[in-house]
Order: sequence, then C-alpha cells, then structure tokens
Amino acid sequence: MKRSRDGVRRGILALCVSAMIVGLLHGPAQAQEPAAPERPTKFTADFSYVSTGGNSDAQTLAGAEKLEHKTESWLFTQRAGAVWGTANHVENANRYLFELRADREISKRLAVYGLLGWARDPFAAVDRRFDEGLGLVGHVVLPTPHTFDVQAGVGMAQRKPTLGEDEDFATGRLAGYYRYEIRGPKTYFETEDVYLHNFDHSDDYQVEARAALAAALANSVSMKIGYSYRYRNQPPDGFKNWDSTFASGIQISY
Repeated sequence: MKRSRDGVRRGILALCVSAMIVGLLHGPAQAQEPAAPERPTKFTADFSYVSTGGNSDAQTLAGAEKLEHKTESWLFTQRAGAVWGTANHVENANRYLFELRADREISKRLAVYGLLGWARDPFAAVDRRFDEGLGLVGHVVLPTPHTFDVQAGVGMAQRKPTLGEDEDFATGRLAGYYRYEIRGPKTYFETEDVYLHNFDHSDDYQVEARAALAAALANSVSMKIGYSYRYRNQPPDGFKNWDSTFASGIQISY
C-alpha cells in the first residue's frame, strides 16, 4: 500500500512539474503584453492533492482561498484553508485555518498591520487556537518583479489543547516574505517564514516555513506546487514536534 501511495505521489508530482515547465517556458500570450492596471480586489482558490507527515500521515485533497481588497492606503486580506481525510473510515487528517488581516501604509517602505486568526489541528494537539496581533511591516525590496517584506509584532493567543487546560499567553511574531514574479502575477515563486514566541513560557515557540511555485496555464488557471513545514519546540507528550505538507494542484485567480 505504501508503494502504491508513493507511486501515485510521484506520478502527480511529475505531471505537475511537466505542466509547470510548459507554463514557465511558454505562458499565456498576454504575458508578453504590457501589464494591465492592478485591480483593487483579487481572489485566488487552490485545489490540491496533499501528502502530510508528522503528527498526521495522509494522502488526500485540500482547498484554500485568499481574498484581497486594496485601497490607496489599506490592504484587507482574508484567507482560509482546510485539509481533511480518512483511511479505512478512520480520520487521519484534520487541519483548518482562517485569518483576517488589515495593513495600513504609512510610507512607501513602512506599514502597520493587525490580524485575527483561528486554527484547528487536533492531530498536533490543538483543538483550537485564536490569535490577535499588531505589528510593523518593512517593505525592503520594491517594486515587482521582486518583493521582500519583513514583519515584527506582538499579540495574544488563546489555545485549547486536545489534552490539558486552556492556555492564554502573550506572543511575539517575526516573519519574512519573498515573491518573484517570473512571468507576470500568475507565474511566480514565493516563500514565507514565521516565528511565533510564547512570552509566558520562553521554551514554547513555533516556526512555520512554506514555499510555492506557480506557472500560468491559461488566463485564470495556474499549476501550483507547494511545501510547508511547521516545527513546535515543546509539543505535548506523545506528539511529534514537526508537521509537513506537500501540495500539488491548480490555482484559479480572479
């Protein structure tokens, strides 16, 4: 069974890589034309085959979406994602995320942000977690095709473990984001790293890293491959301190 799953995984990866190479080399015809004016509202939806490792070991389907609205000084972002799967009628993946964020530009190089987040991942001992935060964003590299931001902020978290008592604690957040638009906004490489610190227990921290490569296939459709890794320094007894997710699929953009 494991060999069969590995074969399916390799086949899907090879198919996605082949499609992405075609998209990177050729791309849609409009990629050669002057860029159209940026729209104030953008929406993307991802539909992927995923393979998870760590506290959950599953090969299943997943979905994610991101909605952005930009004004002269503000950027409002809403995003959500879900991974759920069963094997032999037994749940083996259950991971959800929802986030609201607002960024206010102070200058060309500096912005402030506020965010609200909710997450659930019982296979990593998190029945639910709420995060609220405020911070600063430094636009280190502008403009496109290269974008590089650094972020620093503080906040509060309310975490309900699957075992044990509820936890409320102050948090610190450091993050870096890089994006390279290879052939326009729909063919790109991006990576993001986030460090979350528990000020009440200094040994309790979490690091998340993700990377993705997308290649435009048509006006609104791209092929996308992504990988994410999360490390928690002090997981509850009986749980691993890492989780990983490999995803390959399509992205629809409007």
